[in-house]
Amino acid sequence: MAGLTGVGGGALVVPLLVSALGLRQHQAHGTSLAVVTFSAGASAIPYALAGHFNGLLAAQLMVGTTVGVILGARWMSRIPAAQLRRGFGLFLAFTALRLLLPLPAMGILGLLEPGAALLLNMAVGLVVGVIGGILGVGGGAMIVPAMLLLWGVSQHIAQGISLVVIVPTGIAGAISHHTRGNVAWVLVPPLALGSVAGALFSASLANNLDTALLRQSFAAAVIVMSAQMILSPQGAEAGAEREAAGPFSRDRS
Repeated sequence: MAGLTGVGGGALVVPLLVSALGLRQHQAHGTSLAVVTFSAGASAIPYALAGHFNGLLAAQLMVGTTVGVILGARWMSRIPAAQLRRGFGLFLAFTALRLLLPLPAMGILGLLEPGAALLLNMAVGLVVGVIGGILGVGGGAMIVPAMLLLWGVSQHIAQGISLVVIVPTGIAGAISHHTRGNVAWVLVPPLALGSVAGALFSASLANNLDTALLRQSFAAAVIVMSAQMILSPQGAEAGAEREAAGPFSRDRS
């Protein structure tokens, strides 16, 4: 999904870490950031080789996202697990909507002075980073539409920029979460290996294929996960219980 849609994959990783592997909600978010660094990095390679990239825009966003993800990781530990779970469910709903309704390129920032456009781009990166640090995602679901609306780049270039920006954002976020005991490092290598293999394959396809059907299929799956996280009281309570004791608690990770 990282290679096909330009997101790091946290929308899938976080729910699966909680439901399938039993991680605490907070720890799932931190572990997800470590994993999406690898999936996004691998996905970015085919995009860059195909020329679907803009280094200047990516650098401007990175400044904001790197600072923002550190702040978000710090604030995340103060949010109760049940609220964090529901908040992530709402984010999944936003992600699905973005995938189902591709946004047209507009290029609003192209009308501004270069200095003003730079500051606004960094501000966008800061907001994306804060949300990503809290939710355990690289921010691709926000970066891609931002690049389409603000700069008017093509869908492929927007996804290439997103994937490159996710790499330093994920690294900074994972380190920040690690200092708070919210990364299950024992799970990162196998998850990273699988995500890299899938990302390289799918990103190569995405450069040559119309991915509308795959995007819609992924959105449908995300909607189901979103509803489950928002509406299931048992899931919220289980997430809260894992805060106190889980198979990957601080001392075991």
